[in-house]
Amino acid sequence: MLGPFDDLRVGQPDKRGQNITFIVGRSTELIVYLIDDDHLKFDTATDAPTARELEILKQYDRIYSYISLALKKDKARPLKVDLGSALFRALSDKSGTCSCADYFVDVAEHIQTRALDIARFIYVISGFILALVLAVILGIAYISPWVPADLGKTIILGCLGGTIGSALSVFARSNTLKISPYKQHSFSAFQGMSRIALGALFGFIFVCCVKGNILLGMISDKPFALFAFSILAGSSETFVPELLKRMEVEARTTSSTRPAQSVTLDAVDQ
Repeated sequence: MLGPFDDLRVGQPDKRGQNITFIVGRSTELIVYLIDDDHLKFDTATDAPTARELEILKQYDRIYSYISLALKKDKARPLKVDLGSALFRALSDKSGTCSCADYFVDVAEHIQTRALDIARFIYVISGFILALVLAVILGIAYISPWVPADLGKTIILGCLGGTIGSALSVFARSNTLKISPYKQHSFSAFQGMSRIALGALFGFIFVCCVKGNILLGMISDKPFALFAFSILAGSSETFVPELLKRMEVEARTTSSTRPAQSVTLDAVDQ
């Protein structure tokens, strides 16, 4: 018995006049296929979908939106075929023994893995590009005769160490970076560059603390030690924030104890 979709062929238009480029699956009641520009389409012989079919289409729409957000067209076709196969299996199963989400678990994991790899790659590459640019600029500034020999070069050294440290941190954690795989690629690039800029800022703060004799004053006049500790400050996302937090706590403790000491001295004078 011929079905309503048996006359559809690759290279021919579907019922809406769109050119079919690939047929993922076909039965007497259902067809799933690709059209031009690799858009995934499906058609059914039934007019009103059931509650289960609506839930299946909800899962399908959610995963399809992830593909559109995270992957370029030239890399999305194989995943769209996999998604179409999952949709065909789900709609073809009339027994309803499996959960609607179970049909899409494998393809969802595959899409997430691919999207996460791409997001991490963009994060790392954008960070490395900014780190290279900053390193060149800071290196030129360090050897420039117009920069003050003492404080100016020390600050540049701290920023350079922080930049290198943050770049090393990004590289070391490239396979374990916790970022959203479904954000825009420009946002992933911004995150990578922000991490490098933050590392340079941490190196600057560390040098200021050393020069202010707040921390490790004994290395204030030792450029190699300052550079090494600046790399550490830039590579760690908690070193400088914890240092600032400790300084804040100490400042609050000092300010809260001073009035009590004044009262005590006044009482003694009386």
